[in-house]
Amino acid sequence: MNNSTKSAEFLAKFHAERDAIQALIDKLQNASSVSALQLQPISAKITALGTSFTMERATEFLPAYDQKLCNQQMDALESGLEALRARVNSRGKFSFKKKASSAASTAAPTPTASVSPSASTTPAPPESEDVNPDARAKSTTPERPMDTEPWSNATRH
Repeated sequence: MNNSTKSAEFLAKFHAERDAIQALIDKLQNASSVSALQLQPISAKITALGTSFTMERATEFLPAYDQKLCNQQMDALESGLEALRARVNSRGKFSFKKKASSAASTAAPTPTASVSPSASTTPAPPESEDVNPDARAKSTTPERPMDTEPWSNATRH
């Protein structure tokens, strides 16, 4: 058998196995709950696929580009499995639960204060219009020259 035939057969088998494993990972990612027992067969299949890559000496007859693609696809399968493991091993965020207080439920309702309509509609006093807007922006303290700062070397003797 020549190298092109070997590589074509290997790649066909590799892609079929990869697709089957990816289908299992996708199925579990869409499931509402996942257990660690469901992940063990997937892990075993990924390991078997990786060993078939080395045991069949695929590096001897596969071109470098195909080897790189196979390694990337193996990494993608392993990262999908790790995401599922993280989902299985993750715990819910801890938080204290509020207890219903019996004092809060027996408290008497507070009476609402009546507000007269004239008190709520009084206008605010108008601002003086003769104030220069630029004068407000200026600081009232004069600027100090740089050499009079306490940390400056110019003031030290």
